[in-house]
Amino acid sequence: MNTDKRKHIGMRHRWMRMSVIIVSLILAAVLAVFTVFIYNYYYSTVRSGLASKAKTATGFFTNYISSTYSEFYKSASKYAETFEDGDKLELQFIDASGRVLISTNSIASGNSPKTSDVTRALETGAMAYFTGFSSSGEKVVAVSAPIMLSNGQVVGVM
Repeated sequence: MNTDKRKHIGMRHRWMRMSVIIVSLILAAVLAVFTVFIYNYYYSTVRSGLASKAKTATGFFTNYISSTYSEFYKSASKYAETFEDGDKLELQFIDASGRVLISTNSIASGNSPKTSDVTRALETGAMAYFTGFSSSGEKVVAVSAPIMLSNGQVVGVM
């Protein structure tokens, strides 16, 4: 009878251990799904906000300013000087060859961004997105919107 009692206690202990493991695995899976959801929600919200700002600004350039390249350059310089979100965002104006003309971070001027969104925006003439890491290892969310001259030619990307 003593072995039956010990066998019964061992089964109960094993059952409790398996129950705790199963509940822990379910909680870990729920936490992982929740984390992925929050991550995607955050980055899609940031990307939507950037896209909205870019669409408004490029619409302004396309409709009112960009009839010549020199006019585009002067307007882009003035826009970058008065850019109100410069403490939170980096604004770059990139020419048709992919080089940074004007940036709110003067260190980046003259360089070529290494993100695929710039190339896609220049090639397709449509807004392009990038989420990933910069060459310095920083997490980057970028939106590139093409700026067109009045004749429909892509003169650059913002």
